[in-house]
Parts: sequence; C-alpha cells; structure tokens
Amino acid sequence: RSYGGTLIEVLSLLDSDVIDEWILTKAPSSVELEGFPQSANAYSRARAELMASSLIAEGNRSNQLFVHRMIQDATKRKMKLERLQEVFEAAVRLFSTLWPDMAISKRHNVQRWGDVDLLLRHVRRLHQIHESSVELMLSLQASITFAKVLNDAAWLVLFLA
Repeated sequence: RSYGGTLIEVLSLLDSDVIDEWILTKAPSSVELEGFPQSANAYSRARAELMASSLIAEGNRSNQLFVHRMIQDATKRKMKLERLQEVFEAAVRLFSTLWPDMAISKRHNVQRWGDVDLLLRHVRRLHQIHESSVELMLSLQASITFAKVLNDAAWLVLFLA
C-alpha cells in the first residue's frame, strides 16, 4: 500500500468541501489502521503523494485540504465492505477522540463552538454514509462510540437551532 492509500480512504469518508489538516494530525494514534500516518513525517509523505497524483488539493486557506466527491466515491467503491467498515470505525474513533468534552454542565459553553463547528460537518457526513449503507455493520463498541458522538452533535445542533 502506498503512503497515501490509507489516508485517502479516511478522507473519502469526510466532508469534501473543507478538511482542516489538524483533524488528521492531532490524534493519529486513535486511527488504528495499518498505513495511516502516525507521525508528522509520515503525514507529509502521504499528503505529498496524494497532492502529486491530484487526488487532493489545498483548500482556500493554509492547512486545509479539498477532495473531489468523485475521488471520494471512487475510493469508497474500491474498498471491500470489510475495509470500509474498518475505515469507518477508525474515523468514528478519531472524531470521538477529537470531540470536545460535552458534559451536561459544558454543553452550552460557547468557547468550544469553533472546534465543534469544524468537526460537525464531518460527523454529519459519517452519519449520511452510515444511513445510506445497509451493508455497513459496525462493531458494538464502534456503534456505542458513534451514538455518543451523534448525541453530542445533536445537542449542539438543537441548541443552535
């Protein structure tokens, strides 16, 4: 597998419009996938490989990526169901790790809204993929983790509505 192979698989599940790179580099150890870049050097190699092959592009601001939806769709179709489930569960763990503390006493703390807004679009995309795929069967632990992230996201959406 190339340096960027696992990275593009994860990127294929995220919101394609804007992917802030800190999402991919802040907690790489939570992404338990062979080949996912676990260091800054490994991430730079994977990113450079994907940029050179035009699979990703830089976003409007620095430290942002853009992935065309056709690239995402082709990457998802190329994955076998078992691999899609592995990558999906790894993405769920990543967003669970990155999601700010959502204790009831802190749910209305506006100071964390900036980070949450950046994460919310990707959580929404994972939810859309999960809802549209009848074959995608998550492990019990991933289902519980995903439900917790969706619950935390729903509290925010309800509060802002």
